[in-house]
Amino acid sequence: MNIKNANLKFAGSLSKRAKTTAIVLHHAAASKCSVQEVHSWHLSNGWKGIGYHFFVRKDGSVWQGRPIDRLGAHAKNGNSYSIGVCFEGDYTRETMPAAQLAAGQELVSYIKGKYPSISKILKHKDVTATSCPGDKFPFTQIAAGKPSGASAASATIKADNNCPVYAHPTASAARVATMQAGTSYSYKSVYIGGDKVKWYLVKVGNATGWVSEKALRGCPYTEPKITVYKGCPRGDNVKWAQWHLVRAGYDIGKSGIDGSFGPATDAAVERFQRAKKLQVDGRVGPATRKALKEAVK
Repeated sequence: MNIKNANLKFAGSLSKRAKTTAIVLHHAAASKCSVQEVHSWHLSNGWKGIGYHFFVRKDGSVWQGRPIDRLGAHAKNGNSYSIGVCFEGDYTRETMPAAQLAAGQELVSYIKGKYPSISKILKHKDVTATSCPGDKFPFTQIAAGKPSGASAASATIKADNNCPVYAHPTASAARVATMQAGTSYSYKSVYIGGDKVKWYLVKVGNATGWVSEKALRGCPYTEPKITVYKGCPRGDNVKWAQWHLVRAGYDIGKSGIDGSFGPATDAAVERFQRAKKLQVDGRVGPATRKALKEAVK
């Protein structure tokens, strides 16, 4: 579970919670706000700081509020035994984005995993006289949590091509493994990032990490913004062209998708251009890139 820390400063020490038997779900009653803003609002109430333990934004990011083991200030009559989770938005009138809903499900499962003593998931209005979290809040779905990979309807995913697996669900993280083309893998959970791309938590050999849906179902390399040709610097720009050539049925030599635009890749580009009645120059520019994308749809 990727939980972001805003390094909030509290006005005084926070007491430990004596027991934990429930999660209470809230909405912020504000269409757009951040964990820092909620923290500021609660400080202005004379509280020690944000009353919730977690804050879930519409983009699917999850933020730490109060430390999870501390007494909250989010539900009168329920603070002594519960963990409070607040969702950005006003769910008396809005529909929750898919990314936020998925993050909420995963967070509920994460909290229950840390506290097996939890027996109830509650709405704020179950504890206190309030309309929170709103009639449009998808309570049943979030309270159910995220199913484990073993019981999920889609417990496995198949790699259509060799896919990089990352330490965290972000393309900038370190690679830990590679999923092999044509192989199926089970996944444990799903993370939906701010760009709404799904990331699956998989185990490949002895490594556990995240693979994106985009990489599984399409080219794992970003389309070049420059013309790629023989002798240009090796890297992902060349791999993009090689991946598309291979998928389109063109032999690029024994080295395969290695990021090096050598004679075999050059010859494959020219054969492809000739077949598509393009200018035969061995250069992967805009027209050739468009044709390659069409060829592998």
